[in-house]
Amino acid sequence: MFERQQEDSRVARQLLAYFVDGAYKGIVQIDYRYTRTAKSSVFDIYTRIQGRDYHVTRHSFFGAIADLLDQLPVTSAVMLPHRIVILRNGKDEDIATLEEWLYPYEDRRIGDTVVYQLKLLVGDSSIETPRRTEHGYLVTDFGNAAEHLRKLLGDTIRLKICYFCRYLAEYNDYGGTDYRHDQLYCFRDSPDVLDELMKTYPILRGRESLLARGTPDMDALHSCAAFTYRETPRP
Repeated sequence: MFERQQEDSRVARQLLAYFVDGAYKGIVQIDYRYTRTAKSSVFDIYTRIQGRDYHVTRHSFFGAIADLLDQLPVTSAVMLPHRIVILRNGKDEDIATLEEWLYPYEDRRIGDTVVYQLKLLVGDSSIETPRRTEHGYLVTDFGNAAEHLRKLLGDTIRLKICYFCRYLAEYNDYGGTDYRHDQLYCFRDSPDVLDELMKTYPILRGRESLLARGTPDMDALHSCAAFTYRETPRP
């Protein structure tokens, strides 16, 4: 009975995005529903692009997004614009747009892969991360793109999003996160537990009971009034 209730209590969430392919740019609505039971989790993603329906179901968010992108032209991208709060020179707050560009991986034989690019728009200025590293590899980890953007911004602008918050912890012992959504936990309400986790962080294997005391399934691009900037890059 409990498992059935969990399945029926899925919360529908919407991501407003743009589908871009060459000169074409169209608005798309991405509906995703997340089911979490004692044994597993499932992301159910549905959207319609240029009149065609796309429906994918996977156990990880980035796996579902990768499956969606693999069905789109390799020349295309899905762009998610996020309105975020930024901190200028450590004191003045402002609102900016952070564009999250998601590209299909060039080699369709390689699954579960998303190429990330971030573009920050502040007034008339824009700063963007490259799609490839300095060694020529595609950026397939949201965390790498976020840390690169941090370097480009220096100390002049700080992004008030969960990824850069000290209360966020990720569980990546088994490669379960791309630092965008999966396996992210918030410890805003239990900082004492976070302090205990930090004693062995980033190695958290065997400390699942402590992780369970945080709020699971966080989104790296979310934020709240308790945001506290994390000075150091995530390991």
